[in-house]
Amino acid sequence: MNLYGKSKGIAESIFVAANAYGHGSHFASVRGGNVWGSRGSVLDQWLTLNPIPVTDLQATRFHLPMPYWLDFCLKAVDTMHGGEIFIPKCDAWSLANLSAAFCEVYRDKEIKIIGARSGDKLHETLVSQYETNRTIDLGWSYVIEPNDDIRRVWNYAPHKGKKISQAIESNTASKMAVDELRSLIVATL
Repeated sequence: MNLYGKSKGIAESIFVAANAYGHGSHFASVRGGNVWGSRGSVLDQWLTLNPIPVTDLQATRFHLPMPYWLDFCLKAVDTMHGGEIFIPKCDAWSLANLSAAFCEVYRDKEIKIIGARSGDKLHETLVSQYETNRTIDLGWSYVIEPNDDIRRVWNYAPHKGKKISQAIESNTASKMAVDELRSLIVATL
């Protein structure tokens, strides 16, 4: 894991732990993938570069359209009990498909394989295997419920849903095709 990923994990842990103080405020977190079209996103970066750097064509990442992400965050606020981590259900893309679609739209662009950087993962994980024992499928979202220490601070009401049994990783999610990605690129840029 790189420093960026570690800092997000620390912030998430601090927010969840804040519930242990029991001062009447409840906090929850959201955990997501790549928000499409956000500042600093891969498309934003690739527009200024040629060739476009690709770490590994087999790499996969989750895809979150901005309107979906914003609605998801608001629904998490309305649904939270305190101490949870909400994870959206989303498709994924491979860097092979995304870079191919990008180069079809921007025909002057070329791809350069640069290899993995320090801390890069081949696939993105939104729920790790060790978190599955506390993760519930709500239908519209996954939610990692807080541990017993946080639950004891107040009368925590567990969410209703089905427990998941395996990690949520981008390599096992439904993949977006080149045509779909090309249409998104054209619509975004």
